[in-house]
Amino acid sequence: FEGHAIEARLYAEDPYDGWKPQSGRITGWRPEAAESPGHGTPRGGVRIDHGIAAGTEVTPHYDALLAKFIAHGRDRTDAVRRLVRALEQAPLFGPASNARFLRDLIQHPRFAAATMTTTLLDEWQAGGAPLLQRPVPHDDAWRIAAALLAGDEAQRPASVSRFDLTLQCDGQQRTLRAPPPGVRVESFEGSALRVAIDGRHRRLHAVRTEAGLQLAIDGAVFGFREPSPLPAADAAADPRRACAPVAGVVAQLAVAVGERVALGQPLVCVEAMKMEIWLHAAAAGRIKAVHAVPKASVAAGALLVELDSAE
Repeated sequence: FEGHAIEARLYAEDPYDGWKPQSGRITGWRPEAAESPGHGTPRGGVRIDHGIAAGTEVTPHYDALLAKFIAHGRDRTDAVRRLVRALEQAPLFGPASNARFLRDLIQHPRFAAATMTTTLLDEWQAGGAPLLQRPVPHDDAWRIAAALLAGDEAQRPASVSRFDLTLQCDGQQRTLRAPPPGVRVESFEGSALRVAIDGRHRRLHAVRTEAGLQLAIDGAVFGFREPSPLPAADAAADPRRACAPVAGVVAQLAVAVGERVALGQPLVCVEAMKMEIWLHAAAAGRIKAVHAVPKASVAAGALLVELDSAE
């Protein structure tokens, strides 16, 4: 054996939201886009071990491990470079994953210096380290998404050459001229996307969804959609309603109807992919209704406990 090999494990979890497990249908997955010849040989290469495909349903009942990315290079630096490229070239569309976090982690100076510790991630999380802050789409991502969602020129009235297109992504909203100047979609087949932006040619990946579009760029997957004209009720923002943060199984129920609870008191525990997530009272009050049933499966966002605020 010559050189250096390194493995990264792709999990259906959200590093930017307390590592909560994620579930849902995989809408796009092309590992062959990242794999290269020479697996297991001194020439190096990338291999991806997995058992998933587009259309696979990631459920909350099993471990969150989805795939293993294995890279081999001349030395550790070369292996890391190959692994970074592989994580960028084989994005997972559908449920959130830790792919972008892995990409950023193996490029961090502490990883390069081999000075990682078992408590470092906890320290970074407590200190608000940039590595654990959710990535935000940059200007290029917004413009490319606008170009894809603007539709085909042949489908627009001849009198319409440019129009305003409002998009939302991760709580942000922008209005862009569409199709955006300086952006040309050269090809978009399957999930393989080729675009020219301000004279620069890029090979990316994207998939269309019922809601809009998922675009993978620089190791992160961003979901873009046009805002609905109808106002949406945000149940999660109501302190009287405790909703399931992820799809899973009700592991424990700690309250009953009529019981008085204090702010921060544990209400119900949801288990998903071997991880227990406790929901706590966001306000003091009396339990009005309990919809959770121990050992029952619940969908993400399902209402589990209702309470009347304290008078």
